[in-house]
Amino acid sequence: MKNIIITLLAFGLFSGPVFSLAAKENAEKPAAKEKVKKADPKKKPAVKKTTPEVGPLALSGKVSKKETKGKDGKIYKYYSIATKDGRTVRLTKSALGKKSKVNLDDLVDAEVSITGQGYESGTGKKKRVILKKIEKIEKADSAG
Repeated sequence: MKNIIITLLAFGLFSGPVFSLAAKENAEKPAAKEKVKKADPKKKPAVKKTTPEVGPLALSGKVSKKETKGKDGKIYKYYSIATKDGRTVRLTKSALGKKSKVNLDDLVDAEVSITGQGYESGTGKKKRVILKKIEKIEKADSAG
């Protein structure tokens, strides 16, 4: 019995410093190497887009309607206005507003003038006009 107690006591005194030394070595080692993403030379670095300033716009031209069938089988309607200088500007329901009573189907193939808020986006061939809010939309006089 005496031998067992002396053995346990010796084991306890010996194992304490050994385990504390092992703990210090593990603590001093740096954390696992983090994976660093290397920049792909083919990809361009991401540029933060700035929000353009919305300013007053006045457009006039002919309203057209385009219907396309989506992948889900629904038919989607797109309205746009073709201006005299060759631009095509999309007319969206969100630009008209929720409380608008304007029916764009009534304006198809009619000359209209639009005043509202918007901005120009893109460069080169991709340059386009974005309407954010349509304040007024009127049919142009057919006599003139």
